[in-house]
Amino acid sequence: MDHTGHPKMESSLDPGLAADPYLAGRVEELEHTGDVADPNLRGLQKLAYQREVRALVQKIQAKMPSLLPWIQGYVIGVLHPGLAVEKIDRALEHIFTREVKATPRRAAAEVMYYKRMPQKMFNYVWRRAQVVKLRLYRRQQRSSPPQLGDF
Repeated sequence: MDHTGHPKMESSLDPGLAADPYLAGRVEELEHTGDVADPNLRGLQKLAYQREVRALVQKIQAKMPSLLPWIQGYVIGVLHPGLAVEKIDRALEHIFTREVKATPRRAAAEVMYYKRMPQKMFNYVWRRAQVVKLRLYRRQQRSSPPQLGDF
């Protein structure tokens, strides 16, 4: 204690800290907790993104459900670039142009085998094969001239 009755403060390099006991205490606290890592907020950020995506999908489902198949194809392409819709469709078109009588189920099985896709994706590839076969059929109908018996 000094002659004024207050406890004596240690001298500091910063005269402002020496004059303010609260700041001096904060500096000591910083010395004790300075090496502690910042909290990881990735989990909270992930939950926030999940809520945003759920809200967006529910909005699309309510207002424009025809967009959902496109979203499904896009997400599959992002998660598994080898299984992108364009690549699957290209392989199916190749099968259907090579063998016109191929059924969508057989073409889907062939694509699944050659692309080494998981079995749980079969229904998705089968639906894509139906769409591709119909698209090729319509393309052929547009390109061929009408026959006499068609009227």
